[in-house]
Amino acid sequence: MKTTAKFLLAAAGLAALAGPLGLRAGTAGMLPLYTANHLQMYAYAYPSPGSTITPQKADGRYWMDLSLKGDAWSGAGIGMDMQDLSAWVAKGALQFWARAPQAGTDFQIGFVQAKGFRPGQLAFQVTLPVGSYARLTPQWTKVVIPLADFPRQGSRFDDKTQQSVSGTFDWTRVQEVVVARAPGGPGQVRFSLADINLLPSYNPASLPKMPAAQAASGEVDFYAGAMATGGYTYAYPEGKAQVKEAAGGYHDAHCLESDLITSAWSGGAIGRDPVDLSRLHDDGGTLRAWVKGQYGGEVIALGFTDKTHGGAVRLNIGPYLKGGSMDRGQWKQVVIPLSAFPSQGQKWDEAKQQNETFPFDWKNVQEVMWDNDGPGKMSSSFFIDGIKVMPKGK
Repeated sequence: MKTTAKFLLAAAGLAALAGPLGLRAGTAGMLPLYTANHLQMYAYAYPSPGSTITPQKADGRYWMDLSLKGDAWSGAGIGMDMQDLSAWVAKGALQFWARAPQAGTDFQIGFVQAKGFRPGQLAFQVTLPVGSYARLTPQWTKVVIPLADFPRQGSRFDDKTQQSVSGTFDWTRVQEVVVARAPGGPGQVRFSLADINLLPSYNPASLPKMPAAQAASGEVDFYAGAMATGGYTYAYPEGKAQVKEAAGGYHDAHCLESDLITSAWSGGAIGRDPVDLSRLHDDGGTLRAWVKGQYGGEVIALGFTDKTHGGAVRLNIGPYLKGGSMDRGQWKQVVIPLSAFPSQGQKWDEAKQQNETFPFDWKNVQEVMWDNDGPGKMSSSFFIDGIKVMPKGK
């Protein structure tokens, strides 16, 4: 899940480091962004105090150790000369090496554009989850992310309006490599980055293969007092809504507290390593969770997100909850048959300002998601625990 500390490499680690970190600026036409021969102009981490980014050096090689605060929006940036990367977007890729002491650690990585003087030249950023391209371990792992995969629309949080704003990302004004993390629990999220380069081209067949989603026939946990392997949480709109751990769970000492806003669409999710739920879907499986309201009367939709399209299927929990809504301070169980969910998933397209529709992929489910079922509800603050998928008859 989501004490600032430095990592010291053991002798064995240094030996392993000499292999992957042997890349050098200019090799095979690479454009160096952060390497031993092209160090950062500046580096920062937020929130401060709470998060750190620390340059490290051993045997003539350089990397960054990062420790991000787990229970807040957190991140870090590595600054560089402003770059025009527009010619690299179609065929190029971001390549770097990463490791994390906890296997399965995930975070967003991407770019920030320089702020300009003209209207619309804001410091937008675009990011993608590292976990979609590699599974991190304590050993150095190469990660390759095609630039074409990054969103065309960037976003940033406006402190004045206290809301997220978006606009077309300007690849001619790239100034930082950025990492970001949504709140996901107490403690620190630790990982390291090294040899960050752009590749002018890449062979899609050579990209690391992610493990296939494991087929499930028995109980599948998303959250029961602790996150499942590869777990993470997030909430939106960024900076206004949050999902965090709270004391007093139904099953254990902890549960998730979700504070959503009521003036706009707002939601959250709990993720894990992708899982194949197709058999459970076809054989009468159910989504189950225990919920209780912060005030009572909360109206929530609950569902899933697939990794294939990022599309979600969701249902209002009222018909599946005794009394039709949550009570203040009293746990109630939600039980929704998987077969009741729509066959089509939906995903909001920021550029088109409309929902895109995809066949929902039950073979590649990554998140249980929830939202406020639209603006205007009295309250959308609630607690949730015991989130799992169960086989028929269990």
